[in-house]
Amino acid sequence: MAQAPRVARSDKKRDQSSFVVDWFYALWVVLVITSTWVFLGAPLVVALASLFTRLRRDRGKQISIWVIAGIVTIFTTLPLLVIWLGLSTEHVDEHRFVVE
Repeated sequence: MAQAPRVARSDKKRDQSSFVVDWFYALWVVLVITSTWVFLGAPLVVALASLFTRLRRDRGKQISIWVIAGIVTIFTTLPLLVIWLGLSTEHVDEHRFVVE
């Protein structure tokens, strides 16, 4: 009978630790998305930095962080690529605010 509370405590402790890890993962995902405003490649740098945390143990979460970082980086650079490749019908000069 003494073993039952220990098992329950270890399960409770494991549930709490997985809850903390899930919050840690969610905060890294938010950091990847919000780092876009720093510079264009920042989400990839944040994904690289996550390799030095406890998230490196979970391969699925690492892959999802890298996929999110890649998608965010592609979407932020896509307008530049379209203009550079000449696929846009509008020019960058047309969007400037000109004071006369």
